[in-house]
Amino acid sequence: MALQWKKWRPALVGSARVLGALVLAYLFILVLITASLQTNVSERLGKLAEPVDYSSGYAQWRDAQDNRQALAALRQSERTLVERIDAATDEQAQSLITWRSSMETFELLLRRLSAVRGCASTGERPADSLTTESVLSDLRACLEQGALSPAQRRAAEDALSQSADFREVDRLYQNKTNEVAALNRQLERGRSAIQTRSTVDPAQARASEVFRELAAFTDGRLFGAGLFGAFPPAVVHILLAFVSGLFGALLVTLVLVVYPGNKLSLATGGGYEARIFLGGLISICVFVVLGGGTAVLGTSGGFGDGEANFLAFCAIGILAGMFSDRVAQWLSGRADAFFSRDRQQPA
Repeated sequence: MALQWKKWRPALVGSARVLGALVLAYLFILVLITASLQTNVSERLGKLAEPVDYSSGYAQWRDAQDNRQALAALRQSERTLVERIDAATDEQAQSLITWRSSMETFELLLRRLSAVRGCASTGERPADSLTTESVLSDLRACLEQGALSPAQRRAAEDALSQSADFREVDRLYQNKTNEVAALNRQLERGRSAIQTRSTVDPAQARASEVFRELAAFTDGRLFGAGLFGAFPPAVVHILLAFVSGLFGALLVTLVLVVYPGNKLSLATGGGYEARIFLGGLISICVFVVLGGGTAVLGTSGGFGDGEANFLAFCAIGILAGMFSDRVAQWLSGRADAFFSRDRQQPA
């Protein structure tokens, strides 16, 4: 097993390094594109009649996206409900035919029983007030009174023997009627929600227009494109500074691998992974130092004043990652100057 590991170790390590380099380069490209698009969006948001910051505009755009998705779901639900209502209405019509046939049998019995003087009050009820239970109840009352002729008694007993069938017909019809009514109420609520969501919010409409380019990127097929769009530009700039340093260190590491006899004045000690990680950390450090310009460097400005664009500290991050050994010496000099100046100040 140990011999096999020694045999395959160089190939596995080499493959892992190639894969890591591809992932790092891809990550750098994603963050760089996101920062570029965010810069364009921020400029357009600032030119609106009512300017808004990036985070507020992003929230409005996401609300518009969510509203469109909810509206699409509601319309799909509406189509499904219409299909269900059509099917339930057809079933209701069939059950109505069966129910009417059953009621015709009841009405025929009632007409026969109404000739019997003193037989409950079945024959005195209006036709539109008849129900299955009321008819069966009157039939039972007539049988108990004993005022029926033999033919009428046989008819009433026959009807009562079929009471389960009559109840089932009535139950099916009532259930279908209630189902159609419930579906129609649900459809009405859904259409009301569609009408409400179809009303365009001006702020969301403006945000959708401004974020169109970013939406095309984040909603596209590029893997991981939507990872950083929700972050504010300031956060993306910090991420860009870090991955720029990693990318710069990766770049110079590949130069050393591909061109070992190059004339670059670079320190060659340490492993590849350590050099790359150090490049990212050095780049973050340079970003912070330059951002504090006046306090640390004694200059009149820094990245914190909002004038530097993302390409500026992207370029500085790449250079810091490539030449981390020199940048470390430069940072050491800035530290000596800063803390020496602090010691000379009166207490």
